[in-house]
Amino acid sequence: MRDRQAGRVGLHRIFVYGSLLPGLENAGLLWPFAKSEPQPGTVRGRLVAVDGYPALVLPQPGSSADRRVRGLWTLVDRETLRRLDRLEEYFGPEDDNDYDRVWVRDAERDDVQGWVYIWPDDRGRPCAGGDWWPDARRGRTPED
Repeated sequence: MRDRQAGRVGLHRIFVYGSLLPGLENAGLLWPFAKSEPQPGTVRGRLVAVDGYPALVLPQPGSSADRRVRGLWTLVDRETLRRLDRLEEYFGPEDDNDYDRVWVRDAERDDVQGWVYIWPDDRGRPCAGGDWWPDARRGRTPED
């Protein structure tokens, strides 16, 4: 177990910021199976729009930029993590993935850390801010 905050063997903390948020189109793949209540969080990085979806780009090492993306943390079991891997087209660290899955810390709480799906480079149109959720709720996509 990589996250002592999870409290139980076999659980993985994940951070979601886009279509997996409650009420959005892929939420049904996550929230019925979540093993904890969602907790607000923030990670360092910025959003770009890729094919109508937000994608998190992490800051370059040594970068002084302090942009942040808001989302939710929750706990999932191994089966749910694999389901999300398939959605995000993540096949493993040595494979040709659409998104990569990496370990991050919350930007405001060092004791909260877990997995997040990131876009491997900065292709895509920049999104206006660090919060895609309100735009999606209004029926807008990051590319509008």
